[in-house]
Amino acid sequence: MDKDDPFNILGKAFIESIMEQKKESDLIVKTLPISSLIEALLSYRNEKNYSSQYSLDLKLERVDKIVPLNYYTKFKTLSFYQDAKSNSLIRNNLPPKPNLDDIDIGLAILEDYLFELKIDTSNSEQLKVYKLLKCRLNNPHFEEDLALFFRGGEGIPFPRRSDIYIRKLFKQFGHDVESNNSNSGFWVEEALKKLNIQEIADLVTKGLFSKRDFRVLGKLDDFNLDDVFEAAELEFKRFIDESINAGKDVELGDLVALNFNTELIFESDYNSSDKDLNDLVKEAKRRYRKHGEMQVAIEKLWDAFERLKTFYDPDKKSSIKKIFNNISSPELLDVIENEFTQLTKIGNNFRIRHHENGKILIDNELELKYLFFRMLSLLDFCIPKLKK
Repeated sequence: MDKDDPFNILGKAFIESIMEQKKESDLIVKTLPISSLIEALLSYRNEKNYSSQYSLDLKLERVDKIVPLNYYTKFKTLSFYQDAKSNSLIRNNLPPKPNLDDIDIGLAILEDYLFELKIDTSNSEQLKVYKLLKCRLNNPHFEEDLALFFRGGEGIPFPRRSDIYIRKLFKQFGHDVESNNSNSGFWVEEALKKLNIQEIADLVTKGLFSKRDFRVLGKLDDFNLDDVFEAAELEFKRFIDESINAGKDVELGDLVALNFNTELIFESDYNSSDKDLNDLVKEAKRRYRKHGEMQVAIEKLWDAFERLKTFYDPDKKSSIKKIFNNISSPELLDVIENEFTQLTKIGNNFRIRHHENGKILIDNELELKYLFFRMLSLLDFCIPKLKK
């Protein structure tokens, strides 16, 4: 059949429509029993009668069939009834009291699984929350580690928060922990277990990383806001990476090998005789590490590149020639000369340092990262070779 035949096109549209309906149907089949179990837990939590207990028991018998193993292993450790075998309850024909703490944790586990089932993979914000969910599933100490960040204090780059302050913070986001066992030293960890992953993501971005808290509470500990906030971001990113990889076997090669990009960003400090050159590269790295400042970071690197060209002499050609003379390998010299030429052209043709009409805008994150590390690699190669 002709590919341009309208009936062929309609046929494709019909098939795509059927496939989409099947996809939606499959999702309903998966989510319906989860939603039903959530309703049963809430019903027993609120009604506390035999009818709601019986309904819950029926659904709990099948929980291993409706949730994956990584969720079920957490769910099966919970006990939803208190004193189920109490003589007093049996004698007075009363149902067991609900274990409210474990019911809330169970609800959070089921809500997390519902989120995973319904996630829109084209939504970048949902994907970020999903990554946090993977951390929670992989790291058995997820809430314990997160609680340390909320408390802050010595050795932890977060502002020191008192128990009263943390309770107010939770309450601000709609989570009342006053009635919980909040006198326990582990109450923050236990409170986090009762929140679903979307609630935790909200609490982290707007609560844990509240700049107001860093500013106000930081005055008590006398620390620099920008430095500590940046250190907190780095520590949290490390926590994410470790949680994602928790449980994986570590190869010796992974322990002794260094990540090139990580070295360039965090471990390469320059001490050339040109302090402004050193500071431009340092500022570019700092900007790179801050979310949303990639463009500024690249501008700083290109500023450093232009300053590098005049390190020996205000005349760029003369100065660059001296820079090349410090590169010992003739074969490598050709590569570096070409890199100087290409990166200069990129700086002139693209909207990096110059923003006139006609300059090419780069707004793709992958391309920006490529240019950032390409330039940083060149500077990292050249600056240590500078000699006065």
